[in-house]
Amino acid sequence: MGKKGKFKPRAGADQRQGSQAKGKKHNPFEIHINRVKHDVMGRKSKTDRGLPGVSRAKAMKKREKTLLQEYKVRHKSNVFLDRRIGENNAHMDPEQKMALRLAAEKRRQFGKSEGDEEIDVKREKNVTQNKKVKDTQKKEMMEAAKKEIPYTFEVPQDYEAFWALLENHSPQEVGVILERMITCNHPSLGGKNKDKCDDVFAYILQTLHILTDEDGDSPLLDVSPFMYVDQLVSPLYTITQVSPVNSAKALLQVIEEKYEDCSKTKFKKYPLASTFVFLKIAGLLFPASDYIHPVMTPVMVFLCQLLGQARISTCRDITAALFTAHLLHEYLSLSKRFVPELTNTMNGLLFMAVRSQDKTQLPLTPPFKCVGPTASLLVLETPVTRFSETKLVFEDLNNRERQIDDDFRINAFCKAVKLLKLLSNCWIELPSIRAIMTPTKTLLQAMTLENYTDNVKKLVEELLSVFESLPSEGNALVREERKPTAIHMFEPAIEKIIDGVKKRHGTKEYLEKQKLIHKLKREKKGARKAVRGDTAFLARQQLQETLQSDADRKRKVGQIMSGLQMQEGDFKKMKKKK
Repeated sequence: MGKKGKFKPRAGADQRQGSQAKGKKHNPFEIHINRVKHDVMGRKSKTDRGLPGVSRAKAMKKREKTLLQEYKVRHKSNVFLDRRIGENNAHMDPEQKMALRLAAEKRRQFGKSEGDEEIDVKREKNVTQNKKVKDTQKKEMMEAAKKEIPYTFEVPQDYEAFWALLENHSPQEVGVILERMITCNHPSLGGKNKDKCDDVFAYILQTLHILTDEDGDSPLLDVSPFMYVDQLVSPLYTITQVSPVNSAKALLQVIEEKYEDCSKTKFKKYPLASTFVFLKIAGLLFPASDYIHPVMTPVMVFLCQLLGQARISTCRDITAALFTAHLLHEYLSLSKRFVPELTNTMNGLLFMAVRSQDKTQLPLTPPFKCVGPTASLLVLETPVTRFSETKLVFEDLNNRERQIDDDFRINAFCKAVKLLKLLSNCWIELPSIRAIMTPTKTLLQAMTLENYTDNVKKLVEELLSVFESLPSEGNALVREERKPTAIHMFEPAIEKIIDGVKKRHGTKEYLEKQKLIHKLKREKKGARKAVRGDTAFLARQQLQETLQSDADRKRKVGQIMSGLQMQEGDFKKMKKKK
C-alpha cells in the first residue's frame, strides 16, 4: 500500500474554479451570434456575439426606474414638501428633532417683545387707515363712473355713426372711447370681432384724413383737430397687433391713393398734412429697418421721390422738405441705408442761405435752381443778435399764408446743419462718406456767418470738424496686372494604405463631414429604437392596468351578485316561514 498523503488539486482545476468564480455562465441558447459579411483573419471583433436577453432585462429595469415613475405621476401636479425641522436630515435622532421643534414652537408663542407688539399695533392702525382711504376712493370712482362715458361700445355700421360717437368729446375722451370699443370687440372674444376691428381701423384712417385736411373739422369746437392725432395712434397700433395683414392692406391702399394724387402734379409740390400723417403713422405701426417691407418700402420710395422732385418756393415748402428729410432719416437710422436725396435736399437749403453774387460755381443738383428768386430764400440781409431755436409744428404743413422772416431762415438753417451732422454719423462706415460730404463742406465754406448768432456759428464749426474727422478716401481702382501663367506641375498621388481599413477618398473636411453624418445616422437609429422600446413598455403597462382593473371589476361584481343571491335566499326563507 502506498503512503496516505494529502490530496493536492491540479493547477488546471484551480484555474477553472477561479475562472468560474470570476466569469458568470450564460445560457448558450441566449447567446446570439452575429453574422459577419466578410470574415478577415486576425481581426478581433467585439460585436460578433451578443446577449439580447440580458440587454433587454437591463433596459426593462432602467425603464421601471425612470419612465414608469414618470408615467405614474403624469396626472399629478401637486408635490408634498415636508418642512418639519430635521425631517430631511438623516443624521439627526428623533429626540433631537422633537427638542428642536418644541423650542421653535415656544419661540413662536412667547418670542414677541414689547417693541414687536408696538409694531403690530401701528400696523393695525395703518391697515385700518388704508381701508378707509380705499373705501373713500372707491366711492369717488363709482360716483365719477356714473358721470363718465359708457364702458361698452358697439362698432358702428357706417362712418357717419362713428363720427357721431366722437363729436363733443375732448381728445382724451376720444382715446378712451376707442380703447373701450376695441376691448369690447377684441378678436380674442371670438365671433366676427376681427372684421369689426378692421372696420374700426378704416374709420380711424378716415378720421385722420378729416382732421389733418386743410379745411378739417374737429369733434369739439375751439379745439384744434391736430390735438386728436396722438390719441388715434394707440388704437391703430392695438389693432395692427391683432390683425397685421388687413391693417397693412388698408394703410397701403391709403398711401397708394396719396401717391396717385401727387403723381397727377408730377411731384412738383409737397403735399399737405393729410398725406404726411399717414407716412408718419406707417413708421409707428411697422418696422422700417427691413430690407423689403410691403408697407415701409413704398413709404420710403414716396419720401425719396418727394425730396428728389418737389420744388421749394415758399415757407410751407421748406417746412415740408425738412419734415420729409427728418422722417426719412428716422426710418433709415437703423439700417443705415444711403439715400442721396437727403444730402441733395440739405445742400439745396444751404445753397439758399449762401450770400454771393455768383453762385453758379457752387455744387447744386435739381430740383434746386442756382438762379432766380428761390436761390436766395434763406439769405440773412441784416444781422440777428438774438435767436432761440424752435421745433417745427405739424400744423405748419397746411399754412400757406406764412411768410419767410429772419427767425424762420435761421431756424431752417440750424435744422439742416443738425440733420447733416446726424447723416454724417449715420453713414460714417461708408467708404465714400468723405466724397459724399464734399459738396456740403464746399457750401459751408462759401457762407458768410457774420449776420448769424454765436450758437449758429458754433453749429457750423462742429459740422466742419466732423467732416475733418471722417475717414480718408481709399485709393482709386486700378486694373490688376495680369499674372504670368505658371507651368503645370504634376505631383505624385501618394496614398497611405492601411490593411483592414476601408479606403475613403476626399478632402479632410469632406471625410470629417461624412464621419459626422454617419454618427448622426447611428444616433438617430438608436433614438428611434429607444422610442419604440419606450412605446412598447408603456403599452404593456397600460395593458396590465386595464387587465387589473377588469379583474377587480369582475371580482367586485361577483361579490355583489353573491351578496344579492344570499339576500334573496334569506328573503325566500323568511317568506316561507310566514
